[in-house]
Amino acid sequence: MENDFVFFLSHFHSDHYGGLGRHWKRGPIWCSSVTGNLIEQILKVPPHMVMRLPMGQPVKVQGVYVTLIEANHCPGAVMFLFEGPGVGRSLHCGDFRYCPSMLQTLNPKPPPGPEAQTLNPKPSLDRVYLDTTYAGIKASFPPQQEVLSAAVQIATQALQEAGGASNVRFLVGTYTIGKERIALHLARECRLRVFVAPQRRRVFNCLEFSPEDLALFTESPQDAQVDLVPMNVCGSTFPPRGNFEGIRRYLQTLGIPESTRVVGFVCCSFCGDWMGRSTEEDLPIPTVCGEGEDSYNRLYCFFNGLVYVHPSCKARKRKQQQQQQEQQQQEQQQQQQELQQQQQAAAFQRRSSD
Repeated sequence: MENDFVFFLSHFHSDHYGGLGRHWKRGPIWCSSVTGNLIEQILKVPPHMVMRLPMGQPVKVQGVYVTLIEANHCPGAVMFLFEGPGVGRSLHCGDFRYCPSMLQTLNPKPPPGPEAQTLNPKPSLDRVYLDTTYAGIKASFPPQQEVLSAAVQIATQALQEAGGASNVRFLVGTYTIGKERIALHLARECRLRVFVAPQRRRVFNCLEFSPEDLALFTESPQDAQVDLVPMNVCGSTFPPRGNFEGIRRYLQTLGIPESTRVVGFVCCSFCGDWMGRSTEEDLPIPTVCGEGEDSYNRLYCFFNGLVYVHPSCKARKRKQQQQQQEQQQQEQQQQQQELQQQQQAAAFQRRSSD
């Protein structure tokens, strides 16, 4: 190894795994099993550098116990709970979507005996490294289950209006990974199948789906009613709007009849009106808040369930420091320019007097 470091990777999104590849040798990367599969198979990180951790079980890593907690974000996404000398009980959230079960996982099991009844029922943490991506946004994001239920309602109505599953197509915009939950929920609740393009099979093989979920996927577009498509096929997430021409081209590529009713889902972290809608002719494009990061109201619920803790928002501090440095550099450059102008003016006056 070049450096004696230990690295922790919360999930497989490009803004987190930058710098990883086949030549990685700076230190072991501790992560979930799914994330480990992805960085090995997709990024070609050497297998001996990938350390998979089990979910919900404390594992000792260089003197500190590390527990993985489901982050409710994308396949394989986790939060890290660190416990031990020098760190106390510290939680690194990464990108996460709050749900009440997280608090139950964070609460250590009470010791047996009558003293357990006197303990504070709220989990106690010494420090939280919090995901504040949307903490400043006034919009209130709904619970994820509410989003999934709304998507099923839209799909059920479309199926009824189209006269059955053979006459309708649901397109779910996605990244490399991240929106499979909505597609699977539609398939389970409405008894549909999900088309997976052959080029996505390598990624899907890393995600460790259950046999029941795997049975819902197919590589035959003719056998499916739900498609996982690149995000830009359905539309843009900010501002949220449908790409009607892109959807038509996609349907033509698969040979789907033009008479088919199409519903495209633009799944975004923040879309203002969390259940908005763009419509052109027979192409409704709902925008739904899917598996992205949480808003202020959800973060408040999370912290309200904890014993008082000092949150650490280092990303914001680094940004402020960077802005201050840039401002100082601009001021220095301006001072240098003014000094040069003064020197040039003085030199011109001397030449004029001579």
